Amino acid sequence: MGVRLAAQAALGAALLASSAGAQASAERAASIIIFPHVVADGSRDTVIQLNNIGNSLVRAKCFYVSRELTPTLQRSAPANPIEIQVTAFEIVLTVQQPTHWVASRGRLVDPQDPACQVTPACEPENIECDGAGLDPGVVPALGASSFQGALLCVETGFDGHPVSGNHFTGIATITQAANGSANQYSAIGLPGNDNNDGDDRLCLGGEVSAECPFGGEYDPCPDTWFLHHFPQGAEDSLLGAGSSVETSLTFIGCSMDLQAQTSQVVPLSIIAAASTGNVVASASIEGLEQRSLTDLSQGFGVAALGSAAVVTRFSSTAAGGILVAAEHIYRAQDPARGVHLASSNLHHEGAAGPPGVIILPAPP
Repeated sequence: MGVRLAAQAALGAALLASSAGAQASAERAASIIIFPHVVADGSRDTVIQLNNIGNSLVRAKCFYVSRELTPTLQRSAPANPIEIQVTAFEIVLTVQQPTHWVASRGRLVDPQDPACQVTPACEPENIECDGAGLDPGVVPALGASSFQGALLCVETGFDGHPVSGNHFTGIATITQAANGSANQYSAIGLPGNDNNDGDDRLCLGGEVSAECPFGGEYDPCPDTWFLHHFPQGAEDSLLGAGSSVETSLTFIGCSMDLQAQTSQVVPLSIIAAASTGNVVASASIEGLEQRSLTDLSQGFGVAALGSAAVVTRFSSTAAGGILVAAEHIYRAQDPARGVHLASSNLHHEGAAGPPGVIILPAPP
């Protein structure tokens, strides 16, 4: 694995610019936390971990966001909004409290923690129990109805209005029922700024405008994302002859209207650099979508790029830019060895322009 990463990093140095990066981060605490890839479909499930790193009680409004995937030939025109489904809930975390839940099961508010009974050996006092610890509030269960989408949490005051406290970090762990394996990535955070006016229109970067009279209330999404990967179908050196590696990407447009439950089609610019040459491609992403590399361009196949490591950069001219998460799929020649997944956070730089806006649902 070390040889893989060293080769990819060396090739990536040729593409990475020296300009200052955007403030979006998977390491620092933030006021908007986004888990781009949440899945609960019976064969896979997602454990969400959310942490309050501060020394005060904090509150957040959270939203599961998803949509029905549309066949490629039926994609909408870039100007048309895409309908999305939004499931809202609120949580409260006390001083430096972490919490977690399994996406398919959610989490109840019950001192007996009945979710623990899913595992017979799990008792309420057991710290490994799904319902252990202080309950943050009722988290809705997604069930096993093939949910694939994102989770967005926005820090608020106790009056329900957004605030820039920068208290949250998060981790998602995706588990496979077939072999018990798990892969993990860090949530993407957008820190809040001092000029947050507390309304339901969240301005991501940018200067003062009619839409954003105080300018950027949160740091912008990045301008460019960098993915280190192997060509689609390349052989994996650890799994040996007959194995293959594939990469699937989750894209989210940073601008979305959760009140109207719409998102825009996002144009995507793609440049890949490999030792055998470059690939230049474009695509359209319908607000929230998972795509394989070869779905974006056949030029990502091993026949075109060979087996050497590749660095691909993704950017968009859409308002607010995009968020990107990656999942690498490893298949051995012997089916008995199963399929193994590895999630990864991408490197990024720059600030998206024009700025983006997230519109939250009005309080009931």
